[in-house]
Amino acid sequence: MSYLRRTVIGALAGALLGALFMGLGGRIVMRLLANIIARDPAFSIGGSLEVIAYGAIIGAVSGSAFFLCRPILPGRWWTQGVALAGLAYAGTVATLPAHIADTARPFAGQMTLVLLLFGLCFLLFGFVIARFSYLAFTKSSESVGD
Repeated sequence: MSYLRRTVIGALAGALLGALFMGLGGRIVMRLLANIIARDPAFSIGGSLEVIAYGAIIGAVSGSAFFLCRPILPGRWWTQGVALAGLAYAGTVATLPAHIADTARPFAGQMTLVLLLFGLCFLLFGFVIARFSYLAFTKSSESVGD
């Protein structure tokens, strides 16, 4: 399969799954966290779309990179998924816009919970995209149970 095709498929799958798990999942986590600290949850269509779009962008970038690198990555699909989740999470934290990062201040006392809940969204993203990639690009049916 050509590099261009892998890049496009990875970007599309990553954008879709990123919007779902990191975007929509992240928005659900935000709502849950607001309920935990007994804060009135703020909701706006624009804010929700921004979070979903950011998840799609991070997903597209990490998905295309993963699909390109997958043939040379060591390990099984699920270990690759964990690695992808960790890299996507680190990339998100490093590139998070300041106005979004500022929303985490009220949660300073529950930062472990915040990191774990958002980490779960990224882990789901990593597992699903790694499994999809594995099934999409593995030719032999006997190794699908890997």
